[in-house]
Amino acid sequence: MDSIMMMNIITNAILLLGLGILYSFIPIDESKTKLSYKIMIGGVLSLIVIFVMLNQFPIAEGIVLDARSILICVSALFFGPIPTIMAIISAAILRIYQGGIGMTVALPVLVTSGLIGFLFRKYRYDKIKDRKIYRLFELYLFGLVVHIVMLLFFLVLPKDIRFDVLKDISLYVIIVYPIITVIYSALMFMRYDNITRNNLLIKSQHNFVVAVEEAPIPMVIHAEDGEVITVNQTWEDLSGYSIKDIPTLSYWVKKAYSKDKYNKAMKNIKHLFDNDVKVHEGEIKIKTKSGETRTWDFYSSSLGTLPDGRKTLLSVATDVTERRELKQRLIDLSFHDELTGLYNRRFYAEELKRLNTKRNYPLTLLMGDVNGLKQINDTFGHLAGDLLLTTAANVIKKICRQDDIVVRLGGDEFMIVLPKTTSKEAEYLANRITKELSTHSVESINVSISFGWASITGKNTSTEKVFIEAESAMYKNKSKKIPIN
Repeated sequence: MDSIMMMNIITNAILLLGLGILYSFIPIDESKTKLSYKIMIGGVLSLIVIFVMLNQFPIAEGIVLDARSILICVSALFFGPIPTIMAIISAAILRIYQGGIGMTVALPVLVTSGLIGFLFRKYRYDKIKDRKIYRLFELYLFGLVVHIVMLLFFLVLPKDIRFDVLKDISLYVIIVYPIITVIYSALMFMRYDNITRNNLLIKSQHNFVVAVEEAPIPMVIHAEDGEVITVNQTWEDLSGYSIKDIPTLSYWVKKAYSKDKYNKAMKNIKHLFDNDVKVHEGEIKIKTKSGETRTWDFYSSSLGTLPDGRKTLLSVATDVTERRELKQRLIDLSFHDELTGLYNRRFYAEELKRLNTKRNYPLTLLMGDVNGLKQINDTFGHLAGDLLLTTAANVIKKICRQDDIVVRLGGDEFMIVLPKTTSKEAEYLANRITKELSTHSVESINVSISFGWASITGKNTSTEKVFIEAESAMYKNKSKKIPIN
């Protein structure tokens, strides 16, 4: 009898797999579950409980045992009132139809199993649902309470069979039934865990998409086959291109890159997917839809794969156009004289080092000093003095060759660095500048410059010494106060 009873209990337990299969289709968010859907669940539960009861096994005349108590209490715990009540009514009708003295036990057991399940659902479900290990202990206590109550109802049986029945079933009901309750409740919670995990993943993905869409910097997500999956609003605002304009990376590169950069750009994009690593692509000049040229600093990183197996990348761009322009302006300011726009003394020192090579010899320094700056400043003011300097600078720049380096050393002094130029050629240039200056005047005073020059003819020639020689010659000519002719 013991082995037969154990096999029957196991058979009934296997039938309860239908409960697990059913639960895999049940929405976890009950607030979104319609009444009609709950009724449908109740109908399925009713079929399962009937099927379980049709495979019950007798333990005495008119008394049967099956796993309906497990089904009802677990249904109450996970599916709520409407489906469970439907299952209880179906089970009760069938048990009344089957008849026998066991009805006096069966009907109260159905009700109390459901009631205990409802109470556990209300007071303990939320407290244990996220505690994976601890909840197994409470689920066992839950199953134990349900089946202790069930055994108590067997005390209403006639005295002549009451204790014999309890003796036959108590050990199984107290030990095996709570274990089966734990197993099937754990199966239900596994479903909950999976759905919770999926919901968290969906929420995380949603938050990521929102973060990308609302990011204050341009972002694009693209797949290895070239499909552009999404571009954010900042990308559209700065580039002018929406995803309709650039459905693939090929479209983007053709529209935004210069023609000579297309093949290299597509090769670089392929490299990003082939290497699956975070890659800083560097600064790239792009052309916006409106035709404006911007500088974007790109950084790309792998996002994993899509459900269809395609690799994806997130490319983030920082628009550094203004920063690069500011940097260039700062460089220009550091190497240019603010008043005249000519190179300054700092640039002169750096450039002289670069030009001081054999291929540039003779390298001639032509120094000039604007005549009369102090007098004009004192008589007419500094604005007139500034006009004198800018007039002189413009004439010098106009006469000099493109490769000549024109520098304002400071105050009223200018320097022209002349690669591959002899002293005779420097003298000729000085005369040309002097002649051109004679046609200009400031406050009715003719503009003039006193020049002096000296040449670097080899590596052994000291640049400082040549500078002094040019300066001395300039002051000598200035003291004569006669123009060069």
